[in-house]
Amino acid sequence: MDSTLQLEVFLPDSPLVSAMTRPNLVAFGNPTPPYSPRQQLQSNAALVAQILNASLWASLAREEARPVTSGIAIASLDDSIEASPFAGSLPFNHRNIVQLGTVAGLQQRIGVHEQNGSLAIWGLVSTLKPYCQTVWFDRPGRVRVSFEENQLVGLFESGRLSLAAKLFNRPWNSLPQIARLLVANFSSDFIPKIALVANEASRLGHGATILAVPNGSNHWEGDLNISFRLPDSSKASTGDGFAPPGAVLDARIAKRIAAFTRLDGAVVVTADLNVIGFGARILTADLEPPVPVKSRCVFESDVSELSWSDLGGTRHQSAARFVAHQPGTAAFVSSSDGGLTLFTSEGDGDDRHVERLTGLEIYIPPG
Repeated sequence: MDSTLQLEVFLPDSPLVSAMTRPNLVAFGNPTPPYSPRQQLQSNAALVAQILNASLWASLAREEARPVTSGIAIASLDDSIEASPFAGSLPFNHRNIVQLGTVAGLQQRIGVHEQNGSLAIWGLVSTLKPYCQTVWFDRPGRVRVSFEENQLVGLFESGRLSLAAKLFNRPWNSLPQIARLLVANFSSDFIPKIALVANEASRLGHGATILAVPNGSNHWEGDLNISFRLPDSSKASTGDGFAPPGAVLDARIAKRIAAFTRLDGAVVVTADLNVIGFGARILTADLEPPVPVKSRCVFESDVSELSWSDLGGTRHQSAARFVAHQPGTAAFVSSSDGGLTLFTSEGDGDDRHVERLTGLEIYIPPG
């Protein structure tokens, strides 16, 4: 390791290293010895810590005045589905990581393996088998560890570590479990689609409020003043919407929807991500008495109760009021730095409450 990487933020006994090297995670893909080269590397706490430190420092680097955003895959060539191996292994050092990370971007990542007890770079990877972990450095000072299917292991950002501790036994933060908050009106793949739109909005330099309403419904109309409405003819040519359940949201469509967030006010979409209108002002008055607000982060299963004043600014409080008054709807509020929060309502009668779920930006697919 070269001198620019001498400062070690992550040590072999650091919590994130311990999470990544847990025996049950190492065993994915090959539960019984002898272990594969990928498993041997993943179980080596010292080398995993080195990968994390290298990723953190790469996130702070710039190449030709541009930030470096990519990832380091803990995988051998045999673990890859799509990859571009080099003719020979390259040294694992800061310069190579920055230069190759610039080339790879978020569409690919740097593949590393163990060679004679040290780390070495063997190529660039596009797609890996599901059990492989990647350490992403996609924002300055942020390191995000996830499996190939974007299931979170841990996140280090702004000096704060969040671990998906429940992931290793009974994962709370899997999409089907989170989707239960969206009742029966939205599919489990709705969240990654909204996350992609929110990410495009953050790239435009601002946050967004996206109100999701069930297909074919209008009970929510009285709570909104929509400045600009789109006709039904604005749907995709199939007539099924921009992204019906199970369909992949095209990046061009995500950018098109995100463009509507440039204007103050919310964007209103259906479960198929058809845009009903934009520049919407939420008219919902304060509820008397106010319903409780329960909050959790996708990294954790513990729930805390919040006061309405602790929800944040006007956009968050308006979104919470809207879903509290309109069961079956959902509100997504994103910030300019990429954070994404879901509001929805749960329960009936005296048990009715608002659910706030933070940290949904982890479901933004790399790319």
